[in-house]
Amino acid sequence: MRAVAEVQPPGALFTNSPLALVVLQGNQDFLSEDLLAFEVGYRNHPQDNIILDLAGFFNLYDNLRTNELDLPTPVQDHLEIPLRVDNKARGETYGVELGANYQPVEHWRLRAAYTHLRVKLEVEETSSDAITETFARENPRHQLHVHSSLQGPGGLNFDLIGRHSAALPTQSIPAYSTLDLRLGWNLSESMELALVGRNLLDSPHPEFISSAGRNLPAEVEKGFYFALNWNVQ
Repeated sequence: MRAVAEVQPPGALFTNSPLALVVLQGNQDFLSEDLLAFEVGYRNHPQDNIILDLAGFFNLYDNLRTNELDLPTPVQDHLEIPLRVDNKARGETYGVELGANYQPVEHWRLRAAYTHLRVKLEVEETSSDAITETFARENPRHQLHVHSSLQGPGGLNFDLIGRHSAALPTQSIPAYSTLDLRLGWNLSESMELALVGRNLLDSPHPEFISSAGRNLPAEVEKGFYFALNWNVQ
């Protein structure tokens, strides 16, 4: 069984250039990817209303999947380019996660989380895969999340969420900071009406581009909507 995808080779810019079809091939020798993970954490409760968390992680990956291009083969009026899966990549990820929870008063909670991530991937010299190593730069090194949750009188709830993400240089996506808010009203024990606003600071902005797709980056825009939640017990 094989899958075929049409591509435009560089020569397609010129008249009478051949059609190229990428043929996806299996590999009976393909192995499962291996992961060896290490993680250590520490939690401190300095006061009744404060919780601090610190975690570090280190992951080793082996036999990672690669896509190997073989030599094109002329077939009648087109070229077939074999694309075979293999295990010619390895890598590592490491970083830290910081978290804090603070409750100034009974009905107000503050939470913050920060993540620092580093990714290193490499392919063997015999590999023709030119994409896998770029995945390492498709993850933000720094991410920050801040959340304020306030329970008001009369069943009112107000949530304010701030987010920051570092840039993705490989995809030419700049760093961004944005803000979400949510105002909820508990109509009863099982029903809530909410007004939600998303991406109120930086709108529109791109966040990610799939390396497997051809589309231009989709930008996340500012938005508002109402929600009615009904919990049936």
